[in-house]
Amino acid sequence: MSKDFRFIFILLIVSTGSYAQDTIPVTGRLYIDLSPVIRFSSAANYNPGAMVYTLQQNISDLGFVYEQQTGDAGLTQTGTASDGYALRAESYTWKGKHHIWGKASYAKTHTDNIKWNESSDYYTIYPYVFADSVGGNNLAGERYSFMGGYARDMGKIAWGISLDYWALMEYRAVDPRPNNNTSNLVLNAGLNYKISGQYAVGGGFFLRKYKQDNTIKFSNSLGRKSSLHHITGLGSDAFLFANNETASLFNGKGYGANVQLLPINGKDFSATLVCEHFSFEKQLKNNQHLGISSIDEGKYLAEITYLKQTGKHTLGAKAEGAYTDRRGTEGKFTKNENNEYVKISSETQYKNLQTGAGLTFIYQHREIKSSWHAMPYISYYNTNESHKATARKMTVGKMEFGIKPGLAYVIKKHLISVNTHAGYVQNLRSGVELTGLAEDKGIFKFLMQDYDYLSSNAFLAGLSVRFDYALPKSETAVYIKGTWNYSKYEKAYSSFPGVRLGATF
Repeated sequence: MSKDFRFIFILLIVSTGSYAQDTIPVTGRLYIDLSPVIRFSSAANYNPGAMVYTLQQNISDLGFVYEQQTGDAGLTQTGTASDGYALRAESYTWKGKHHIWGKASYAKTHTDNIKWNESSDYYTIYPYVFADSVGGNNLAGERYSFMGGYARDMGKIAWGISLDYWALMEYRAVDPRPNNNTSNLVLNAGLNYKISGQYAVGGGFFLRKYKQDNTIKFSNSLGRKSSLHHITGLGSDAFLFANNETASLFNGKGYGANVQLLPINGKDFSATLVCEHFSFEKQLKNNQHLGISSIDEGKYLAEITYLKQTGKHTLGAKAEGAYTDRRGTEGKFTKNENNEYVKISSETQYKNLQTGAGLTFIYQHREIKSSWHAMPYISYYNTNESHKATARKMTVGKMEFGIKPGLAYVIKKHLISVNTHAGYVQNLRSGVELTGLAEDKGIFKFLMQDYDYLSSNAFLAGLSVRFDYALPKSETAVYIKGTWNYSKYEKAYSSFPGVRLGATF
């Protein structure tokens, strides 16, 4: 049995193993579960014990997804075109005091138009990626992920625990040939205590282990046209190791904690405060795992939500804030009499400070078999990126506003739901200083392409339509869902069509 089919078998087990019979028909449960009100607060994402206060339905889902990205908008290092498919399964069971949930997925992708990056999982390890000056198309990737959680309501006390693991393999069959293996493991735990018949206070923590093995090879090493670089941010690189170190290892770890005020009925007022820390060291595998750079990142998140239901009407608001302080330390090296690298000092060179804030409102009008909602929002984002040794800087500040309306209808035992999105991104302030880089160099052009993308005004649009067909004399519904998201920037665009086929029970 191939590894793909073995994984599909595991998905089937996940999607059916925790299924429990429910007195509500499957499309009725879906009608409730797909409501944006259910997950308006993100408290349960940080504290699995909060799942006992979130309205959930006994439901399982198994689906096949195909997605595509076309156009030319995006970061140069992550590619601007891709396609791929995924098989995903998830299940949730609420049985008395016990809440059990799980997810599993397998995805296979191909990504094109990647330049100046041959590492995987860019947003975790940036800026210290391994890169060549040519790049390439048809980067193949396979991703496996598993997540499982359990929560228990013990009256005054509720607790929960979850484990999340994913692994990513990316490779290319033509020069340059990266072969990357990445894994990420996160353990979450949370505990809550009821302080009244309406509210509970809670808290939790998480532990994280991260690793990426990043190797690049050339089949025709004598005739290759690219140079190899260990990028250190804003076009700088560890030039001492250029072209002679082709294997890197990223060893990372993280931890964090959260405190919360939670409504027991899932509505009314809630508040969440989260502190996270993540760090990793980039090591040269072929040189006694010599550490040449490292990242130390602190992240702070706050969220306040309020939901009020009166009859058929639900009205709510959510305020969010985030601050990230990411700093990179780089070593300085020399060679001794044995031609070995020796670290003589290290200094913080790279800095990326990000600030974000958002405000979202929600209104839902719900009848027994029909509902509609609207979610207007506005958000602000600012980033200040700099590299000390090269005196280079990039600053981008922007605002986004828009609305996300949707509706759902139960027709006999079948369900149709439609969701849309219209938004606009406005550049507020931006600037870039690329000291010492000639404008005719390829690395200058890629940095300016990234800057134009990040600082551009943009129009955003999206549409998703889903139809669930309840099978006769069965607690199963089959569905089809089509999605399309579109982003139009001043000099580029991206289009994201997708389709999903599946079954719920």
